[in-house]
Amino acid sequence: MADRSVSITTEREFLAALDEIAANLGQSRAALVRSIGENHHMANLSAAIRISVIEYYMNACGVTPSKEQA
Repeated sequence: MADRSVSITTEREFLAALDEIAANLGQSRAALVRSIGENHHMANLSAAIRISVIEYYMNACGVTPSKEQA
């Protein structure tokens, strides 16, 4: 992903949350997406982004995300 242009499709609310998270972490959206792609070993980057956004806000609320499959 480092030198590739990547297009993602997800809801605008998730993109807004992604931008907020990136700002809170002092990163660009591109850097955060690259980090998510490298750390979530999923075939679908959009799904990895949604999961990462949910986990970020769960952690902010003091809720530990479950790693178990539903």
